[in-house]
Amino acid sequence: MTVTQFGVGLVRLAGIVAPAVVAAHLLRRRYLNVDGALGVLAEMVLASSVLLIVAEALGLVGLMRPAALVPVLLLLAGVLWRLSGGPTPSSTQSRQLGAIGSLRDLTLVSMIVGVVVVSAQWCVQTANALGTGMANFDTLWYHMPFAAHMAQTSSVTGIQFTQADPYVAYYPANSELFHALGIDALHSDFLSPLLNLVWLVVALLAAWCLGRPWRVERLTLVAGCLVLSLPVLSGTQPGEAYNDIIGLAMLLAATAFMVNASGDRWLMVAAGLALGIAVGTKFTFVVPAFVLITGAAACASAGSRRGQLGALALPTAMTGGWWYMRNLIAVGNPEGLQLHLGPLTLPGPTSPLESAAQQTVISQVSHLSLWGSRFAPGLEHALGPLWPLVLVVYIAAVVMGIMGASNPVVRVLAITAAVTGIAYLFLPTGASTIEQGSALFEINLRYVMPALALGIMLIPILLQQRAPRLLAALAPAFVAVLLVAQLAPTLWPTQPARHLAGLVVAAGIATVVVVYGRAMRSQPRPTLVAAALGLVLAVGAAGFVVQRHYFNHRYLTGDKTDPALGAIYGWAQHTARVRIALYGTVQQYPLYGARDTNEVDYLGTHTGDGGFRPITTCQSWRIALNDGRYRYVVLTPAPTAPIPIAWTQADPAAHLILSPATNATIFKITGPLNPARCQT
Repeated sequence: MTVTQFGVGLVRLAGIVAPAVVAAHLLRRRYLNVDGALGVLAEMVLASSVLLIVAEALGLVGLMRPAALVPVLLLLAGVLWRLSGGPTPSSTQSRQLGAIGSLRDLTLVSMIVGVVVVSAQWCVQTANALGTGMANFDTLWYHMPFAAHMAQTSSVTGIQFTQADPYVAYYPANSELFHALGIDALHSDFLSPLLNLVWLVVALLAAWCLGRPWRVERLTLVAGCLVLSLPVLSGTQPGEAYNDIIGLAMLLAATAFMVNASGDRWLMVAAGLALGIAVGTKFTFVVPAFVLITGAAACASAGSRRGQLGALALPTAMTGGWWYMRNLIAVGNPEGLQLHLGPLTLPGPTSPLESAAQQTVISQVSHLSLWGSRFAPGLEHALGPLWPLVLVVYIAAVVMGIMGASNPVVRVLAITAAVTGIAYLFLPTGASTIEQGSALFEINLRYVMPALALGIMLIPILLQQRAPRLLAALAPAFVAVLLVAQLAPTLWPTQPARHLAGLVVAAGIATVVVVYGRAMRSQPRPTLVAAALGLVLAVGAAGFVVQRHYFNHRYLTGDKTDPALGAIYGWAQHTARVRIALYGTVQQYPLYGARDTNEVDYLGTHTGDGGFRPITTCQSWRIALNDGRYRYVVLTPAPTAPIPIAWTQADPAAHLILSPATNATIFKITGPLNPARCQT
């Protein structure tokens, strides 16, 4: 990408993001009586909501592209500006930020250590992805294929199958939509490895704001750093398209708004918007969102319960309801796949792969032989060497919050943490294949992180209410657990020098912010504007250098675990604007090419109930290739029934161009294949 192309891409990105930010600022100033950290958090949630709602609305009619997004967002910002009557002084709240008395210095040091460690972890992992390309399984399986497909079609209405099974086709896709907007703006996925850093900032800011009413925000921030530094999150989310972090960030933002609302209906609306973004990102956030909404309504006075319920539920539906509505329209079931609720069965396709992975934690936890060989190692790899202490702290918070919290909202948060933790035990994939190994159990512990996060962050609040003397030891205790968690071998598997350098850089930036940040606030406005402009230019120049390095190496360094697949990825980076038929690997995202311009279809047979199955005959296979007008066919080993290579190879119109392994081939199609000449 040339300097001009990159500059034009940044202009498109600014044209999409800037009006959303302005609209969020105007909405916050007009309706939300908050400022400071809580005001910044509110504007980040509102900006995300504006982008999401406008993109989905345009995507319903196939217009989710910059040419439509930019004018619509500009028009929205202009209307809000006109309604606001121009610039007015921002509202304020009288709450003071800062820790309690003698805890100030100790919590400040703990907070800096926590933020430095988490920032170093996440930034180094992101740098690794920028060096070789995003590589985690789910990223290549469906997160980024969904995003690339939305960017190519400018639509949010289609059901995309990324394997010959409907297992993931009906997942909600808020997170992927944000990736699609980045692809639309820059005509590449350069922003995708960086996007989870934005959600990290939202999560940390929400952790701070959660402790604001009790003036323990530094302690809740340290607790947030502890959760976000655990290997199951810091080892999977940075630099990838995993979406647990956006759901967690928005869940924490919603809870922060709720504890700070004090009867403010508009803050509850903001909480509902945040919950909707989480619910529209991942099924696992439906339970905590439902408990929070019903709990908040139950805590309201009898005359205001309906209004409280509406203030939360309607915004949740606005930002989180589309994907469930799409599924309902497509198959008659908001979840997508056939769902059994006691005696009630909702229609939808069945998934053989899902059925094979139906092992819950509750069904396996009674097998004592699995504890030493599977559960304990998985918990240690996911939560760090002190995982028993992490679980004990969570359980203690839940019990204390439910039994002894004086604030009804805190009790609702504790109940939410408890119910979410219990729901995890019954998730169908919580203990998938645990008898064969702990890998899936370990990585699927991501699903319990909303419960752990809420529980652990409640500890400072509960101690402030019940035993404030213990607060003095809380920050160093949290930091100790955080630092011990860094000893997990899965966190720093390679390049320790790079990780140490990341820690040093993060520490240096934190020092500069602490030393000079407060002084900058007293500078005159022209100085601040000049500094901000210089920072933007520096970031833009650095971004150009980094993206050039990224595209010089993205998916071109090979794959040590599967060299044949690595060779196919490398081939795809030198193709553009071609149609590719795929059957085999589900890790298909690199086939979209260097700029996400290739159209990739995983071939299969559609069933009447919305399902997707492998093609079973040579004639059907060749007809599908002809109907799709594909230029290339990629065949590799598949998780479902294999497609014989001869179905393609035996036709004169198919030419073998690459075969890095006997079961991994690429054919170029030069004309229609002949279904009538198939042999048994």
